[in-house]
Amino acid sequence: LERGEWVMNRERLSREYMNELAAKFDPKGFDADAICQLAVEAGMTYVNLTTMHHEGFRLYDTRLSDFNSMQTCGRDLVAELIDAAQKYDLKVCLYHSQNNWYDQPDAVAALENKEDYDTFIAATHARFVELAQLFPDVECIWYDGWWPFNADGWKAQELNDKLKAINPKLFFNGRNGLAGDFGTPEGHM
Repeated sequence: LERGEWVMNRERLSREYMNELAAKFDPKGFDADAICQLAVEAGMTYVNLTTMHHEGFRLYDTRLSDFNSMQTCGRDLVAELIDAAQKYDLKVCLYHSQNNWYDQPDAVAALENKEDYDTFIAATHARFVELAQLFPDVECIWYDGWWPFNADGWKAQELNDKLKAINPKLFFNGRNGLAGDFGTPEGHM
């Protein structure tokens, strides 16, 4: 929509409208090879792709939701980037939001009652576990969307342990409430 990454939340766009937008999704300008080539030319040693932002649309082939790029345009953009990164000997970090405004119950509902909380946290963990299983060669998980919970609320250590059991070399930023292996300040240094 070219109005910022928080448009679903700030403009209170419905799930139905988001589905209409997703049906029109066409990443014709996404060229993983060109992105990785540019990264190497810039001296970078890794690339980081947003696999799912807070609005819940996944850029990979997931079994957990039809709200994804494989359903809308027939492309797994995460797999494309990982393949290109390997060609250029770049490490890969996958950004994935803990929060999810599309799937229900969402974090707001999770604050209201225990059953919704349990469902929401289980779904959140399932997304991350699936991501680690689908892409077992990545080096890093970049958490985002940490509100409204702290590390205990996100069951962050439990999630990190699940992901490390799949891929022991993974490292994490600190946006799940834990200290993390590196910091990712936003809006400040």
